[in-house]
Amino acid sequence: MAAPNNYFVDPASGSDSTGTGTVASPWATVQHAVNTITKDTTNCDQINVKSGSADVLAATLNVSSYSPSDQNPLFIRGYTSAANDGGQGEISGNAGQINSNLFVVFIDMKLSNQGSSNLSGMAAYNCEICDSNSTTFGNTFKDFFHCYFHDIAAFAIGGKNFYHCYIEEGDTISFSQTHAMSFSNSNVTVFGNVLVIKSTNVNGLRTNRESNAFINNTIFS
Repeated sequence: MAAPNNYFVDPASGSDSTGTGTVASPWATVQHAVNTITKDTTNCDQINVKSGSADVLAATLNVSSYSPSDQNPLFIRGYTSAANDGGQGEISGNAGQINSNLFVVFIDMKLSNQGSSNLSGMAAYNCEICDSNSTTFGNTFKDFFHCYFHDIAAFAIGGKNFYHCYIEEGDTISFSQTHAMSFSNSNVTVFGNVLVIKSTNVNGLRTNRESNAFINNTIFS
């Protein structure tokens, strides 16, 4: 497999009508990019979202036309001037759900303002995930690596794994359940995370299922 095909979105100055999806002529929205690109089943595809301005969704991101799979995920990654340069792009849920699709991988992204809908259907690497009244993460996501979570109401989690994440109760949206993170699936790995709890009536980690591993986590309360 070679590097993924790169397509570019600039919410501030791109155009869905005249853009071509190149870094010099980007589209304006991730949804238009998903609807336009032809799936590469050999090398996969990456939609790069430029830092500086959020792509504010009109509705939940719909990738059904692209149909990502376990073998051919769709990558959505932030950039500043070139693909993979570490810039942080942003998608705002506009108080609605950002994504509900399987096999969408977010890298170097800020995923904000999701409202109360279920946070699910994603894997995330080096992302900031914030501003959600959701209390459920669902059972369809895969892994979170090196992510920063804040101002999320609760983590009632039916999914999989958290590695080296910083999870902080927000000053704007507080934890709303008795445990900050509650896992209801088996075979979960929660490794090397930092959890910061500010409310006096909220506990840390909880599981009621078998074969879960909680290793080297730090909880500040």
